[in-house]
Amino acid sequence: MDSYSESKLLSLISRLMQVYNTADSALDSEGAALIIQIISLIRSMDLDLQPKPESKLMSLTAQAISVFTSMDL
Repeated sequence: MDSYSESKLLSLISRLMQVYNTADSALDSEGAALIIQIISLIRSMDLDLQPKPESKLMSLTAQAISVFTSMDL
């Protein structure tokens, strides 16, 4: 996700939270419009190009190997 898309998404989510917290009804027309914008933004992103998160096991294994190789044995 590029920095523009990330900041836009965070901005929309923040606005949605503000609307939800201040609105009399759970979801008014402004909240619905924000949800539609969020969905459109996410759909426009090419999420297949994003790096896949590393599994916890692989991360711990890599850290352990790094520690072991740095030790004087």
